Amino acid sequence: MRPLVFDTVVLLSTALLFGCSTTDDPESAPVPSSEHRIELTTSVDEPDCETGEPCPVRLTIEERSALRDSCLLRVRTVQGSVSVRLDDTPIQPDAEIAIPYAIVNKAASTCVAKLTIVPEAAAIVEQTIRIAFAVSSLDRSIATADTVELRSVNPAPIEIQAQYDRKPLLTTETMGIELSLSKANFTGSYTVVFTHAAGQGFCDGDYAIAEGDAFAVSAEQASFRLAYHPTASGEHRLLFAVSDGRYEQVVEIGCKAYRPESMKLPADGVYIHTRNYEGTAFHTLDEWETSENAVSSEVDGIAFIDGDRKVLLPLHALDTLPFCGPDDRFASIPDFLTVSHFDGAERTRNVHRAWLDGAIASAPVVEACYGYEPDYPGRWYLPDIRLLEELAYRFDMEPIRACMQRVGGTLFLTNDCSYLSCSVDRDEVLLTYHYYKFIVAEGRYGKRNTLYKDRPYPFFPVRDL
Repeated sequence: MRPLVFDTVVLLSTALLFGCSTTDDPESAPVPSSEHRIELTTSVDEPDCETGEPCPVRLTIEERSALRDSCLLRVRTVQGSVSVRLDDTPIQPDAEIAIPYAIVNKAASTCVAKLTIVPEAAAIVEQTIRIAFAVSSLDRSIATADTVELRSVNPAPIEIQAQYDRKPLLTTETMGIELSLSKANFTGSYTVVFTHAAGQGFCDGDYAIAEGDAFAVSAEQASFRLAYHPTASGEHRLLFAVSDGRYEQVVEIGCKAYRPESMKLPADGVYIHTRNYEGTAFHTLDEWETSENAVSSEVDGIAFIDGDRKVLLPLHALDTLPFCGPDDRFASIPDFLTVSHFDGAERTRNVHRAWLDGAIASAPVVEACYGYEPDYPGRWYLPDIRLLEELAYRFDMEPIRACMQRVGGTLFLTNDCSYLSCSVDRDEVLLTYHYYKFIVAEGRYGKRNTLYKDRPYPFFPVRDL
């Protein structure tokens, strides 16, 4: 038989743990008999759980020689961030709840309480959770306690959104970068490490960082801006590795940096344009023919310069080129090659609604549909159809074709082919342009057509110089 002093010690210890007395009126509290005792058994099927996911906990309570048909339960979170529910009812921290017995008799009154522990948002990805449970008789004359320990992991991915200027820049210029970090149910700090996969440079702005530097970003202020300063010409590939303490996500940002002298525009004419970061990037056909260091794999396109028109044409009309709109929805060919044909004014409205989700329909199609930004010459866009007509109709056609053929390009070499372009008029949708054998020989325009559903169209974007 367990001595009375043992029951008294357990009762006092439980009361001390939960910050309460063993009775509302100690002087009138009945003295428990040696047969009157209460027992608590806790069980957890799976102590490892995920943040936001419920973890069931069962409490088996037995009171011997019970004087009432229920007991009192109190739940306290000792460590971690969680919410607790009893069946479907939330339990407030440290609230005392009456739990009725399912079986009531003098020998052993019992019940099984089913609780749900849900790990909540926390500043760390891996939480150790400790929950203390205390039960007492309804008159608080006897009590006992137990503790459950859980391990919670937040597996939500780290989301990184990066916005930056995609234009080529000079080594004397900077590239603006805006990064935004997020992770569900995470309130701590991210560790960000900046490195290069190619190129050399440093960043300043909200954080001043060099190659290999690490810095902390609070989840509450997880959007920040940087200015990247290239210190060498050529390809630059910036890597930002973001860690939450357990998981890591990497975002890569690319740009091209040229020395000022290599980007100086020559006189009007047609040039083979190369990725030459040190010297000039523009070469006439004669210069290319006589050059000992000419390598076709370094050609970036054919440059056409005529007064205010300064554009670069890609070597191959069927290349998938990087359209850079607000969310890059048009970064692949199929996105815009199966547009249904509409008649009249209804045509523009339907195309804009399907593609732009509410963009202003009166904007020029070349600007609205393809994210054309004249201030960013590094971005490709579909050319105005009148530009195509001028290139095809005027004497510039032959120099462009000659340069294309010399470096292995294929533009304008396909007969009777419809090229995807756009109209300069605000009330027209995308058009195609037909090139025929007699365009150069007879000096005649091509033919304009509207888009038809499920018909493939090659295209060639241009890029401002």
